[in-house]
Amino acid sequence: VELYRGETSESVGVNETRQYVGELFGLDWRGFLTSFLARQQELNALSDLQPARRRDQLAGMMGIERLDRAVRDVKRDCRLDKDQTAFLERQLTDSGAVQLRLDELSSRMPQLSQQVSKFKSLQTQARKQFQEASESFLKTQQTI
Repeated sequence: VELYRGETSESVGVNETRQYVGELFGLDWRGFLTSFLARQQELNALSDLQPARRRDQLAGMMGIERLDRAVRDVKRDCRLDKDQTAFLERQLTDSGAVQLRLDELSSRMPQLSQQVSKFKSLQTQARKQFQEASESFLKTQQTI
């Protein structure tokens, strides 16, 4: 076997030619045979087939099923990525709402702390008044 490009011999011998063809097309010899080279008997057999079966046979010879499978896999991966993106966007939105509420409540903390201090002061005053009222009541009870 000898392979020419124009007038120039590119490779000589079966193994060298197979290697050269592989490098040239980025395929091994089997990939080259199934992708580019159809044997005479395969072509004769195609003419005897029904159109639908002929299409399937040609698709097999050309490796189209692998492409179809790859396209299906890519579409499936795209759907999964889209679903995951939607899920993460919902999580991000929920996270944003939680953070907004947390910021709102945090901003109210000083005001609430002041109110707690005020109520504690009022409670202390109320206890003191209650204590004084109780003592006054007991004194009045003793004088009666």
